[in-house]
Amino acid sequence: MELNAVIAADAAVLAAAYDDVFGFELLQLGVWGTGRDLLTQCRIRHQTIAAARSGVGVDLVCLPELLPVASNSVDAVLLPHTLETADDPHALVLEADRVLVGEGQLLILGFNPRSAWGWRMRGQLRPLSEGRVRDWLTLLRYETAPTRRYLSTWPMPWPAGAWLLKARKRLYGMTPIRAPRKRERRALLGSALEPTA
Repeated sequence: MELNAVIAADAAVLAAAYDDVFGFELLQLGVWGTGRDLLTQCRIRHQTIAAARSGVGVDLVCLPELLPVASNSVDAVLLPHTLETADDPHALVLEADRVLVGEGQLLILGFNPRSAWGWRMRGQLRPLSEGRVRDWLTLLRYETAPTRRYLSTWPMPWPAGAWLLKARKRLYGMTPIRAPRKRERRALLGSALEPTA
């Protein structure tokens, strides 16, 4: 399977994942494919591709780990095999978290390091396990959906070659407990102390 077929498989798995991805701003960190191959099925109209180098479809040239983007300003972030090229993938996840709004969604594509595709891509990329990335997101209090595995190869005992991890940024606030007002306390005590027949 050639790289173009892999990109087509990535686009197909993302098309299904975009079903509940809404908002005003989507940010893709890194280039995978040519132009906007992975964004054609996304419903979010304002899409920005940020990458370290200029190229076809790149809107913003910057280091993905140091984005010139306001905090809490993006509704969805797509990392198409970007963690596998990053010098510090954990820092990239933290930066994606910083720009993502509460309840925003993070979509991450990666190659399984224990698969045939993972071994094949080792010269160009540094594949990460889906479990490791899921652990990072759990620590950041993301709610993760079940992993979508694809690019199955022959023989069947080989694990799927790639994975899609989709996660929602949850905001857990504390609900203050209000003390009852004095009037409410008197009414409570008054009714409790009244004689009964």
